[in-house]
Amino acid sequence: MALQTDNPAYTAKGQLTMVAEMSSNQGAATTSLKNSGPSQQGGDDEGFNAVKPMSNEEVLNVAFFSFVGFVVFQAVFALIAKSQSMLADSEAMTVDAVTYLFNLCAERIKNRPPKEAELRLKPKQRKYQRELRRLSL
Repeated sequence: MALQTDNPAYTAKGQLTMVAEMSSNQGAATTSLKNSGPSQQGGDDEGFNAVKPMSNEEVLNVAFFSFVGFVVFQAVFALIAKSQSMLADSEAMTVDAVTYLFNLCAERIKNRPPKEAELRLKPKQRKYQRELRRLSL
């Protein structure tokens, strides 16, 4: 069975043309959506992409509190159902939650503002000390 090279759909150039046509057809709808964003209406300049990424501290807060919630929920139902396996899983999740708590404490120590003694240091020494604190955690 021979490959039909004279048909534009089977050649590389034909495939590129088809992709370009498809993207240009979709681009018209996308462009109209992009142009109707808040930046065109006098809103903020960043438009829809103005979402600030979550910091490590925020992610660890969510992880810690969700794990604690699941542990309590699962432990209560494990006791009601008298299920040793669910209770053991709750204990394992407690270890995970404590790990998230330790990581959260480390992030808070790393990101705390400098003390007065640190502010009196030269900028190069202050930067060195903060880097040492970050690496020691």
